[in-house]
Amino acid sequence: ALVLAFWQFLIWIEWKASFAFASPEETFSALFNNWDTIMEGMWTTLRRGFQGYAIAIVIGVAIGAAVARIPVLRAAIGSMITGLQTMPSVAWYPLAIIIFKLSEGAIFFVVVDSLLNFGVSRILGFGG
Repeated sequence: ALVLAFWQFLIWIEWKASFAFASPEETFSALFNNWDTIMEGMWTTLRRGFQGYAIAIVIGVAIGAAVARIPVLRAAIGSMITGLQTMPSVAWYPLAIIIFKLSEGAIFFVVVDSLLNFGVSRILGFGG
């Protein structure tokens, strides 16, 4: 309640222009009027996350287990995997756009990549 009161106070003193800083009434009205769109976006995000996690677990466990158990493979690509893990996931987005264009596939690629790094690192950590 205190936050809402302070927010409304800032509106009354016209701290910022109304197009840059909406009132609580306008904000909550927009929230409720667009609830279906917000929920659709939320479910899309959750679906991408769960699908990406499932695929990353399968791929990550397979790669991680192979690299952890086969010394030649670990020597060949172990350091490359470690090097790729240092890149933030968002750095892969330009490559994903080039490969998949602006589509669901590009977003999915980045989600899988971020989770794949986590999965492979866990297996390699346990394997060696």
